[in-house]
Amino acid sequence: MHSISILGSTGSIGTQTLEVAAACGIPVAALTTRSNVDLLEAQARQFHPKLVAAAAFTAAARFFAQDQNRDFPGEIYIAGTVHEECFEGVAARSVSRIVRPDYVVIGEASQ
Repeated sequence: MHSISILGSTGSIGTQTLEVAAACGIPVAALTTRSNVDLLEAQARQFHPKLVAAAAFTAAARFFAQDQNRDFPGEIYIAGTVHEECFEGVAARSVSRIVRPDYVVIGEASQ
């Protein structure tokens, strides 16, 4: 059976691809997101991929806020720069080396 990796699984292309994968019984090898870690967690629980990844700066801020019970002085600011066109191929190759999917879908960022 062929497997699939979805880079940007929480965006519209990614969620629709997961609907097709579920309907067709296609195994999901990897899921990634830029910021929607709650949906990514739900997708991981449903599809049990070998690899799940979120943008480090987003995940770090979320976990810090949870750890502090959102009770800390000040605010969390996140700065990040992504040149998507430059790094999509790099990300796809890195994920593919780890989970060896048959297909990779790269979704567009929705937010």
